[in-house]
Amino acid sequence: MLDVIAGCTRKTEVASWHVLFDIVGSPKELFEKCMSLGQLKTAGGYSLHYYMDSCWRCEQILSEYGCRPVKIRI
Repeated sequence: MLDVIAGCTRKTEVASWHVLFDIVGSPKELFEKCMSLGQLKTAGGYSLHYYMDSCWRCEQILSEYGCRPVKIRI
């Protein structure tokens, strides 16, 4: 089941991930479940979703405080 959900996320637009994860559980929960079951390949698939979800949530929190992204030239 976990591998099927991971496969669906690969074929779903990033903007729509929240709809899927609202139904099946957070990427963190799914990642941790895969790890506990020894499903490392599937856990690897969720690691990207977990990372993206964390970044998105951090961006939301920062925007609530009035912070905006800034491009830095090197």
